[in-house]
Amino acid sequence: MGPWAKDKKLKQVGAMCLLSADSGYHSYGMAAFTRILNMTPEEATKICDDAVKATRNKNFHGYNFL
Repeated sequence: MGPWAKDKKLKQVGAMCLLSADSGYHSYGMAAFTRILNMTPEEATKICDDAVKATRNKNFHGYNFL
């Protein structure tokens, strides 16, 4: 996940996966954390924001296998 690949096509695919993950963390995370775990929206947002920051960290190269 992320535009770190050297190949131009893989760089584009990685950027799209990163955008998808960013929105997915918030949509799925907020639903699960607030509805199932009864967290406050502020607590859930903090966890989702931390996940986005971790995914955008360029020192880590995350992989996603479909």
